[in-house]
Amino acid sequence: MAKRITGSTPKLDGYRMPAEFEPQAGVWMLWPERNDNWRDGAKPAQKAFLDVATAILQFEPVTVCVSAAQYQNARERLPRAVRVVEMASNDAWIRDCGPTFLVNGNGGVRAVDWTFNAWGGLVDGLYFPWDLDDQVAQKVCELERVDSYRTEGFVLEGGSIHVDGEGTVQEQLLKIHADCYTPNDAGCLPTGELAPVAGTAMDFRSFKAIGRDADSDEPCVKPFRGYDVNFCLDGSVPAIEAKSLKSGIVMYVTTDQPGVQLFTANHMKERIGKNGQKYGHRSAFCLETQHFPDCIHHPDWPSCVLRAGEVFDSKTIYSFTTE
Repeated sequence: MAKRITGSTPKLDGYRMPAEFEPQAGVWMLWPERNDNWRDGAKPAQKAFLDVATAILQFEPVTVCVSAAQYQNARERLPRAVRVVEMASNDAWIRDCGPTFLVNGNGGVRAVDWTFNAWGGLVDGLYFPWDLDDQVAQKVCELERVDSYRTEGFVLEGGSIHVDGEGTVQEQLLKIHADCYTPNDAGCLPTGELAPVAGTAMDFRSFKAIGRDADSDEPCVKPFRGYDVNFCLDGSVPAIEAKSLKSGIVMYVTTDQPGVQLFTANHMKERIGKNGQKYGHRSAFCLETQHFPDCIHHPDWPSCVLRAGEVFDSKTIYSFTTE
């Protein structure tokens, strides 16, 4: 039986989030079915999830959580080697509502159960209710018999965590195929200008250490204590490249979106990670592909308007290799 750990923290107990490249025991997925979030009765989404599960199964075990209504459908379509578990949920984003597993130096495994509120709660959440999704992490921990920490009121989107496990993000190299960026005004809204990156801290057209210009006095960097800026991609494939010279891991990002937001975890509080490394200010970075911020008010920018009857379909691929 899994228990809730209270009165302590992962840091105090010697647990850390493992790096992207460390061994893992399996992958958990949630089966899509919402008609309001997934088009055509979620059938195209289910086919995509089936393909992903089948691909992952070549390398490690896969568990797919399915509602009672969709259990028979999922069980018949998924490979027999995939474990199908009946579990109620509100949608299919286990990356965000599922647990973050932790390890220590003695083979121990625990997890963090973050509060989930559909990315905004009653203010601007994507859907309501989200109570079943908020229970997913605890249910997964129960099935895996893994003790967990509950972060009541602490919401975290799982995809915003990126670690190489070595505390070397500022030295990692980044290349963004973009000649322009969208500067902000004093209220953090885009001015409407497409400013050239040449000669600025935003120039990542050639490989550059992420931290090299992160302390620049430029108005799009200094107020944020690092990067939090949208780049206007030029259509290259891949659109973005990143690599760690220490680990040899290389990431390529391909997207059909016109922009990408580079965020460098400018306000992360210090915590202990792999081999005692301290993760703190600017110890991670995010690459969030998107339309340009506030493009609704700038008609000469790529439009984000989706009219009645139209379908929004977009794809971003993050691929990894080593060199």
